[in-house]
Amino acid sequence: MRRRRLRRAGLAAATAPLGCLLAAQIGQVAPGTQVSQAALAAQVVQAAPVHYHPYPGPGPYPGPGPYPGPGPGPYPDPYPHWQPYPDPYPHWDPYPDPYPHWHWRWHPDPYSSVPPDPRPPASPAPSPSPAASPTRHPSHIPPAAPAPAPATHRSHVPSPSAAPAPRLSPSPTPSPPAFMGPRPTALPSPRPTASGGSYPRRQPWPVTLTIRTLPALPDVQFSFDGTSRMTDANGEVSYTEQHNFGRHMLTLLDTSIVTPSRHYRFTRWAGERKPDEAFSATVGGLPMRASYTVTAAFTVQCPVRPRFTDQYGKALDPRRISRVTLRSSAGRPVNISATHPGWLDCAAPIYRDSTLISHETRYAAQAVMYANTNVVYAGVERFSPGDQASPTFVGYFHNLTITAHDALFGGRIGSSALVTLPDHAVRQVPLGPGHSVTLDHLPQGNYHINVSAGGAIISTGSFRLSRAKTVNLTAVSAPDLATVGGGLLLVGGGLPLLVATRRRRLLDHLRTVRHVRPQG
Repeated sequence: MRRRRLRRAGLAAATAPLGCLLAAQIGQVAPGTQVSQAALAAQVVQAAPVHYHPYPGPGPYPGPGPYPGPGPGPYPDPYPHWQPYPDPYPHWDPYPDPYPHWHWRWHPDPYSSVPPDPRPPASPAPSPSPAASPTRHPSHIPPAAPAPAPATHRSHVPSPSAAPAPRLSPSPTPSPPAFMGPRPTALPSPRPTASGGSYPRRQPWPVTLTIRTLPALPDVQFSFDGTSRMTDANGEVSYTEQHNFGRHMLTLLDTSIVTPSRHYRFTRWAGERKPDEAFSATVGGLPMRASYTVTAAFTVQCPVRPRFTDQYGKALDPRRISRVTLRSSAGRPVNISATHPGWLDCAAPIYRDSTLISHETRYAAQAVMYANTNVVYAGVERFSPGDQASPTFVGYFHNLTITAHDALFGGRIGSSALVTLPDHAVRQVPLGPGHSVTLDHLPQGNYHINVSAGGAIISTGSFRLSRAKTVNLTAVSAPDLATVGGGLLLVGGGLPLLVATRRRRLLDHLRTVRHVRPQG
């Protein structure tokens, strides 16, 4: 019911102005003049006003409006829009909308209130009938010459009985009213265009790749994309190219450098783009988009020839030393020769906190094997190969005195001693007239001793020699055995006398013998 009433009101509102305009145009035509339908339709279309969109809210624009409110009025809508819901009145130009709504998007042209008609224009009828009355199409397009805004609004609802009028070409956008100000002029483009319509590109600029060695080494050869260069006295070399987006390859050609005083061995890169190539001689994927630095770090080795002495400063025979074991400050064990000079890492690169530095390496003696025993205290002897090319390792040797004594009478006894050394070698030494012997300069370690004393039984001793020591063993000789045997017999025979019953019988017999006197 509501739609039907609105449709009737719209039809009446559209028919009344159209009849008035037709009557006015026909009145201006001289009698006897032939008037075509196209001409009348053109006159009616030229008289079409500039379309305005009713704004229901209050504003500073005077004039009556279709909605109640303080000061509403029609004014040009600079923001064309689409309805967010189905519209029962299909149209292109604005009209009093019974469904107030919000605008969906911002139109690029703030002065256009009518969107263009997407349908192609139709050619006018070749021979229109003079008697046919012109009819406005629902999708009306504004004319080329805009007219002043009318005081009332039109509702373009097509008549069900009228034939559709021929389509007209779109008209230019009408000028804005005076109260909206002048139309802004387009600003010129700030960037000039090159020939062909494309924008000019920035010219390439030089980019430098700097390669340095750690420590600084001269005459180290690198290859960058097949171009070989050597470092200068500061250990640096550079490659300069124009800015590009390619991927480049860098190769270290001298991975090992030998000099009389130092050996250098390549360890790792810093500044490479692929982490899995940090320890490889070749790195790829290097860009040339900005200047940067790549570092090739080397481990430095220094010559070492150790010396060995005892705690009194007496030199040891290195030929009797089978092994020398050191432990570096990085925690790695290292073995060196006791008779020939060797090379030890004296400086190694360390990557810490995104910084590559060369760190001094120190060592501590863990074992000096002399006669198959360790003669040094682990971790006590420390040195740096860069500062000490001939470190001295101190081994500890001690004196051992061997003697034996009689188990019962306490006198010294024994003729010789058998000493088992830490290398499992057995050494027999005579005890001498004093039944005692002293072994000098024995390496610290584990020993086993046995004393020989004829038919005597000698106890053995096992111990660790860590300082000067005297070993006094106990011997059981033949007199000791006889004494012990006699004592055992005496005790065994006297035990019956100690029994209480036998003791009473013996006492009674003695009393009887005392009281009996001989007959004379």
